[in-house]
Amino acid sequence: MAAALLQDRTVYEQLCKDYLNLKTLACGCCHSPESVQRCKDALRLEINSARKLGRMQALEEVLALLEARNALSMIKVELLARLEPVVKDEEFGQRLACFKVLLKRSFTSVRRYHLEDLRHRDRRTLLEKELEQVKLADPEVIRKPETPAKTEKSKQTPNNDSIAYQACRQDIFDLLTREISRDWNALGRNLQLSSASLYTIEERHPRDVRARVQAVLEQAEADHGMGAGFVQVLGEALLSTRRKDLKRKVEKMLS
Repeated sequence: MAAALLQDRTVYEQLCKDYLNLKTLACGCCHSPESVQRCKDALRLEINSARKLGRMQALEEVLALLEARNALSMIKVELLARLEPVVKDEEFGQRLACFKVLLKRSFTSVRRYHLEDLRHRDRRTLLEKELEQVKLADPEVIRKPETPAKTEKSKQTPNNDSIAYQACRQDIFDLLTREISRDWNALGRNLQLSSASLYTIEERHPRDVRARVQAVLEQAEADHGMGAGFVQVLGEALLSTRRKDLKRKVEKMLS
């Protein structure tokens, strides 16, 4: 048993190295502006943002964004296969084919080790997460804090916020599951869910985006508490996901 586990771990570590080599090889073959543009065109649907694509000058940036969205990883290499006609490199094609064969042969154990490593990587302090978000944040998303509007209405206490939230919780969830579609992953990251959690949700609901949104909300609610704390985090997450309209609707429901 121990020998089998050791062998599985060895295969996983080798696939990690092979995956990095595949990315390096692809990026090395696509260094000219023309080849980078062809790669961006091949992956345009997954990026789903002409503005972000326009800012990217290297294939490394494109692959990094896809990995951040959990669209690309060492156990999800379909997008690398899509680059094969663009890269036009025999060695890349051969290595990718060998990688896919070995991955298929040991997928269960490799996936387990991969998720364990993701969970370990995501055990970071809240401060580290906040610093990383600042570094990776889109400059257009960073806005000056809004000045609170003067109002004669007294502020709600946390207890009142919790009661209001519980009263319209299902309506809020129904609204967000209807309105959030492809942005479910971004919302999950902004709600501080780990990459491993988002990957698990995607695997559990491969064709149902609404179910993914529901699962993201339920897990974030479990992490932050069913009340004022979650309401505040949800509002900030909707802003970061560029859905200020939904934040206003949620606030209106709670008022």
